[in-house]
Amino acid sequence: MRTTIELSDRTYALLRARAAERGMRGFSPLVEKALENLLDRSTAAGVDAALAVAEGAWSEADVEEWERARANPSGLAALAGALADWEDLDVVVEEIYAARRASADRPAPDLD
Repeated sequence: MRTTIELSDRTYALLRARAAERGMRGFSPLVEKALENLLDRSTAAGVDAALAVAEGAWSEADVEEWERARANPSGLAALAGALADWEDLDVVVEEIYAARRASADRPAPDLD
């Protein structure tokens, strides 16, 4: 089943890098395994309790605001601003490049 989840830029970059280290094109298997591990550690009662606590965590106003934000993307200028505020972007990009160079699924382009 396909679904959409919201990830921070850092989490997304780290997942992509980990997938590349393993020669994977996407990171869905990594996310699925992490979620399975999390859910396996939880007892049925624990999951039920967590769902009960989470129910109603977002107000109608929160949902409406989120839906408006998703319906009105801000484009490349917003992306550039987000990247400008990302303090360890250089480190993350270097990790991605290193993982890509080490990947066995296809040769990495020469970017230098």
